[in-house]
Amino acid sequence: MNNIFTEYLERNGWEEVSPCSYKNQNFGSEIFFDTSNQIEIYASDQRRVGSYYLKDVEDLIEIVKNIDQFGR
Repeated sequence: MNNIFTEYLERNGWEEVSPCSYKNQNFGSEIFFDTSNQIEIYASDQRRVGSYYLKDVEDLIEIVKNIDQFGR
């Protein structure tokens, strides 16, 4: 999967750990792409903590900026 969202993640230190799933070693959370524009966020203990629809890359930037707060 390669689109503006995954390209943003890869440019910012996220790596694909399985198909459609990205993780950054600085965060315990994982981002899973259900579709090209819909994501789920999982905490480090694999609990699903949110689901979001991305309209544009700015939506993803805002989520990544606050991802350390997910799962608390």
